[in-house]
Amino acid sequence: MKWQEITVATQRCAAEAVAHLFYEAGAQGLVVEEAKDQIILRGYLPEDPLLILRVERLREQVEKLKYFFPGFYVHFSTRWLQEEDWATSWKAYYKPTKVTERLVVKPSWEEYSARPGEIIIELDPGMAFGTGTHATTIMALKFLEEFLKPGFIVYDVGTGSGILAIAAALLGASEVIAIDKDLVALQVAQENIERNRVGNIVRVEEGDLLQGFTQKADLVVANIVASVLLRLIPQVAGILRPGGYVILGGILAPRRAELLGALDIHGFQLVKEDSQGEWVTLGARKG
Repeated sequence: MKWQEITVATQRCAAEAVAHLFYEAGAQGLVVEEAKDQIILRGYLPEDPLLILRVERLREQVEKLKYFFPGFYVHFSTRWLQEEDWATSWKAYYKPTKVTERLVVKPSWEEYSARPGEIIIELDPGMAFGTGTHATTIMALKFLEEFLKPGFIVYDVGTGSGILAIAAALLGASEVIAIDKDLVALQVAQENIERNRVGNIVRVEEGDLLQGFTQKADLVVANIVASVLLRLIPQVAGILRPGGYVILGGILAPRRAELLGALDIHGFQLVKEDSQGEWVTLGARKG
């Protein structure tokens, strides 16, 4: 299969809006890189009869952001990739990452000698977002380690590669529901779940956020973008047990106040906050 790689370089304040446009366009895989004075986003769309229309619509929507961001600039480019080219070209730069004293994320093709007490998450992201090296993923993993108690029921919304769902299972969750609307991500997540031998705990489900899910949970984690998290928060309020936790990642700093306001409106109390660069992660407890 051929894929169109779409690269958008823009100012930091517009990065989340661009990420949302990729999400709406159906990008199957999104890579976010932080440069010195800008953010570079790369999304991947499969070749199909609607590809040209989707790319042009995405280009038009990105250019319209100039009406919302003062001094907006954007560099938009595309190129063709074979699936194996995308899947292998970045592997040389993806190495084992020690996230906390216990959690280590290891690519499936790399050797790593585990130390006593370490929990190893073995991962092959394939065409799904979530390698474990991005700041948002690292912060979400740290929050999971702090909040999750043995026996918790957990939802991982927008599971991507499945990294957070797998971590939840290895940290002691009794049941994890990993949700994504992207069929490629669901396939990749399932493969990683089997690779980490947690298939008896984690199940993957196709879904649009938590819509249609009714099973109560103790913790919900979502590492997406702020505009989608705002849609998710009311759903989380309905599915969490009293005292349950929500972990929200993928938030650029300018959207922080908006997310805090939404959490407060829906009965959540902020219990932890962290930031790396422009990225913010929030942890809140349902009252």
